[in-house]
Amino acid sequence: MTRWRRHNREGSRGQSLVEFALILPVFLLLTLGVVDGARIFTAYIAITNGAREGALYAATGTNYDKWCSTTTTVACPTGWTAGKQSANPDNIAYRVQQETQGLTQASITLNPPTCADSAGTAMACGTSAARVTIKVNYQMTLFVPVVGMLLSNPVRMDATTSAMIQ
Repeated sequence: MTRWRRHNREGSRGQSLVEFALILPVFLLLTLGVVDGARIFTAYIAITNGAREGALYAATGTNYDKWCSTTTTVACPTGWTAGKQSANPDNIAYRVQQETQGLTQASITLNPPTCADSAGTAMACGTSAARVTIKVNYQMTLFVPVVGMLLSNPVRMDATTSAMIQ
């Protein structure tokens, strides 16, 4: 007949709690790092779509002259003039804003459209231009300071898209 021995577990009761306390910060850091990575990826896709939509709109007719909105929260390009401002939805900034709804709109900057001829030589936007290029900048602040130290905080993203003027 075998006797079952009862092991004395009183000395190991707190071991699980200590192990959990040691590993919890590592898991939290990894989880929040993944969340920040997903936010960066989502923001990059949003500004890329915004630049694409802005370029497609700018390439239609003479819409490259309609940079800013009277009401959008996307920052207008530096050097814009009142003549380049138009009501929504008839402007590039509005198109960018619609594609970047989930982002902090005040952190998005629209650069002035640039144009090129059919050979690719930069020129002023006008009737002889063949391509228009739209560039959108975005700065995003991260949640996790350690990830921010690795990637630089805020993370700066740029998206540029060109389209043939029709």
